[in-house]
Amino acid sequence: MANYVDLAELKTVLGVGDLYPDAQLTNVSTAATNLVLSMLSRYQYPIDQLGPEEAGQVVPCRTVGFHRLYVGQSVNIAGLPAHFNGTATITAIGYTAEQPPRPLWPWPTYWPYSYLPTQEQLYNTFKFQKSHGESPVSVERAVIPYGFVTDQASEDVYENDPLVLEACMMLAVEIWQARVAPGGTIQGVDFQPGPFRLGRSLIGRVQGLLAPHMDVGTMVG
Repeated sequence: MANYVDLAELKTVLGVGDLYPDAQLTNVSTAATNLVLSMLSRYQYPIDQLGPEEAGQVVPCRTVGFHRLYVGQSVNIAGLPAHFNGTATITAIGYTAEQPPRPLWPWPTYWPYSYLPTQEQLYNTFKFQKSHGESPVSVERAVIPYGFVTDQASEDVYENDPLVLEACMMLAVEIWQARVAPGGTIQGVDFQPGPFRLGRSLIGRVQGLLAPHMDVGTMVG
């Protein structure tokens, strides 16, 4: 999993040295990185269903919403059963929608002329081939929690972006302080308690840093 927080730098910022195991600090920094990346524009799509497998160990998958994958694209698969994860190549794409979505009021009288998406805009399935020694998936299977398919070429597009790196560091510090604070409550410099530091406002602390890269879909609600 992605981790954009340097372990040695995090130790210096926290002033903990070697007091805590590296695994604990790495877990916190990975969580911070994944939280930040979930808010950014990325060539990544969640997978909510897979199977049944086809001849030649071809695995069909369905994405949440429409995707922009293409045949021959190199991708990384994550969050599926272990023998499906890793690098793969898209072998086919398709869609399950039976008809284009109806436009919303106040334009119902214009149907079907107001909005007719192209076939490419309705793609929400894809297939990839993966050799493995496990029993094939013989039925459609829900993927909970979602798996992810990510364009291999742009997976780490933010790994050297200073805005993203600083945001990851700040969230890692927040998560760690909430973890070790007595009762999970951090005190401010004026000794006032700061509860709910890991609540809904957590990502809001770094939205200014992430503004140039945020996916507009994550801002709804």
